[in-house]
Amino acid sequence: MYLKHGLYRFTLVAALFALTACSWIDGYSSTAHQQLLMLEQLHLQFISDAAAAPLDQRLLSYEDRQIRPLFSLALSDSDALRQSNLHVLEKNYQRLYRRVVPQERALTPFEAGILAQQTEKLYQQAINGEQQRSGK
Repeated sequence: MYLKHGLYRFTLVAALFALTACSWIDGYSSTAHQQLLMLEQLHLQFISDAAAAPLDQRLLSYEDRQIRPLFSLALSDSDALRQSNLHVLEKNYQRLYRRVVPQERALTPFEAGILAQQTEKLYQQAINGEQQRSGK
């Protein structure tokens, strides 16, 4: 009898946890998916342009003015899980920006290649996560 009581309690707690977790996470959003694709494209373009010597500061500033508001917009219209993913992506971009622009030193082709691969993997994980949400 004790085993059944423990099983019922476990089942109840698991069900409550599942219901609570579902309320924290929205379903699939085509807008969020498109934002991730756009952010990835802009981020990879920034890496490519940051590898061109000499650095075109105007171009990098222009690209920065495009990507930062898009991060802000995506973060403002997101649930906690999306925000967490976007913060990781945004911090990755900010580290790159601080590495290139203030130092006025272009990335080497090797650095650009590694950064592009890492960035693609980060975005692909976020995009896959978005596609796995219910409602698609």
